[in-house]
Amino acid sequence: MGNTLAGWSHSFVIPKHLIIEKGQEVKMSCEQDTKDTSMFWYQQTPESGEKALVLVLYSLRKDNIEDGDYPKGFKGQRPETNIFILSKPSAEPRNSGMYVCGSD
Repeated sequence: MGNTLAGWSHSFVIPKHLIIEKGQEVKMSCEQDTKDTSMFWYQQTPESGEKALVLVLYSLRKDNIEDGDYPKGFKGQRPETNIFILSKPSAEPRNSGMYVCGSD
């Protein structure tokens, strides 16, 4: 991958803040405003430190989803080139953290 977050295009995560209870469904959508084909979902946990991001899922093109280094039961959807949805039917405490979406 070799790119830094600072070099990525503009991405928007909806909702911006999400608080749920254990067992509830998690669903976040990322929309990017360029024609980049690759999109990524990362998680930063309290344990991983301020600068450590773990790759959860990535997509190289529409309708293509790949597991990252630590998918944690998350599933992805890429219905359009500019949209990447991250979801999980039942949240667990280990899913707590900040999620970042980017495109390249």
